[in-house]
Amino acid sequence: MREDSRESPLPFLQGGPEGCLLKILLRPRSTQERIVGVQGDCLKISVNAPPVEGKANEACLRFLADQLGLRRSQLSVQGGHRSPQKLIAIRACPAQALQERLISLLGA
Repeated sequence: MREDSRESPLPFLQGGPEGCLLKILLRPRSTQERIVGVQGDCLKISVNAPPVEGKANEACLRFLADQLGLRRSQLSVQGGHRSPQKLIAIRACPAQALQERLISLLGA
């Protein structure tokens, strides 16, 4: 458990005993789906879907799963269902592996 409690160089990623949490700032109705970068302590993501009936949340989860090489079923919205700022839970993925993938995607 101590290994997960180390401070991540990514302010939007927290490791836990059963997986990880990602703090996301979601921009719906964008012209393209992409990881925009880091804003404050959030990973900023743009998706095409509108913010109605959970469509933007689902698009975000599918996009993240694809980008991170995970199954969609491993991701869920933990908090912020109706807010641009969301907490995404990722199950069965070690924090270190996820951190490396995110650093690679961000080009850092």
